[in-house]
Amino acid sequence: MLNEKRVKHMIRLASYDEHSEEDLKIHSYFRKTYVRFHVLVSLLWITVGYIALVGIIGLSCMEALLENLTLSTLIMAGGTTVIGYFVTLVIYTFIATGFYRKKYDLAKQNVKKYVKDLQSLEKIYESEEA
Repeated sequence: MLNEKRVKHMIRLASYDEHSEEDLKIHSYFRKTYVRFHVLVSLLWITVGYIALVGIIGLSCMEALLENLTLSTLIMAGGTTVIGYFVTLVIYTFIATGFYRKKYDLAKQNVKKYVKDLQSLEKIYESEEA
C-alpha cells in the first residue's frame, strides 16, 4: 500500500529536481567567490556597453564636435566620459552585489530545503522497513 506522506515528499523532490540545476551550481561555490565572479563579469559587460554607448553618441554628434573642437572641449568631454564611466561602475557594483548575494542566499535556502526533504524521505523509508 502506498504511503501518502512518502508520495508527497517524492513529488516535491521530483519537481525540485527538474528545476534545481542552477541552485546546485550556485551552491557549489562559496558565497564570496560566487558574488565576486558574477559582479566582475557584470562589470566587464557594463564596460563593453558603456564603450558602445559612448561610441554611438560620439558618432551621432561628430559634426557638432568637429565644428567646436578645442583642447578645452576635448578635455571636458573626455573627463565627463571617464567620470560617467566610474560613477556607472560604482552604482552597478552595488546593485550587482546585492542581486547576486540575494540569488546565492535563495539558492542555498532551496538546497537546504531539498536536503531536509531527502532526509525526511529517508526516515519515512526507514520507519516503513521496521
